[in-house]
Amino acid sequence: MIAGQVKEAVLHLNELIDVQQQLGAAKVNIIIEDVTDQPDTDVRDDGALKGDLSKNHTAFVDMIAAQIAALKWMADPANIDKVAQLGTVVGDPANVMKSAMQQYLAMGFWTQNGSGMPQANVNNMIRTQGRGRQPDVANAPAYASIVDQSVYAEGAKKVSG
Repeated sequence: MIAGQVKEAVLHLNELIDVQQQLGAAKVNIIIEDVTDQPDTDVRDDGALKGDLSKNHTAFVDMIAAQIAALKWMADPANIDKVAQLGTVVGDPANVMKSAMQQYLAMGFWTQNGSGMPQANVNNMIRTQGRGRQPDVANAPAYASIVDQSVYAEGAKKVSG
């Protein structure tokens, strides 16, 4: 977009900020924002087959504990400059990453006090993903059959205690 080679794009927040800073915010038309078009949906979830979860339970709990610790560290205002600097690995300058992080945190992009997969969010994601495919939505699995909150609970215990 900045080089004029494409006119439309799907952009992450940091990419949008970069384009707006280089072209001027008035030159960028935002057609749709997932956060407003699809509220209470998750952008990413961690998933595993039940057999793999059983076999590698400790590793999954450790992974979730690491994510919880990282999110707490990222959300601490004292760390914003370091977070922004680490984010430059994606190719954007620190000022863009700092602005993006501040906006992500303000919108509650990452859950700070829970697994990030409340039932309403998962159900909304199933409904959103199933638009136009009603038979698929009607046969969608129930929340309890696809979400195991115990892994988060164990990971949270490791971080807090």
